[in-house]
Amino acid sequence: MNPITQLEQSIERLGRVADGLDAISPCPTSRLLLVTWLAERLRSEAELERAEHQLPALPDTLVADYRAWIAKGGRD
Repeated sequence: MNPITQLEQSIERLGRVADGLDAISPCPTSRLLLVTWLAERLRSEAELERAEHQLPALPDTLVADYRAWIAKGGRD
């Protein structure tokens, strides 16, 4: 698989997880910033897979981190 295709697929997968988080509590930032934040949190393929397989639920730690992040207006 070429790198561009791999990147596109990764962004799509992160987008599905972002949708799950946004359903819990609307994100106050742009979609791009949310997906970027997720990419920083889910650093490995295994972490992303774990989050995807739990959809529509998500790992408690990810949800807690997301709530803390949006409470700060989407700033780290």
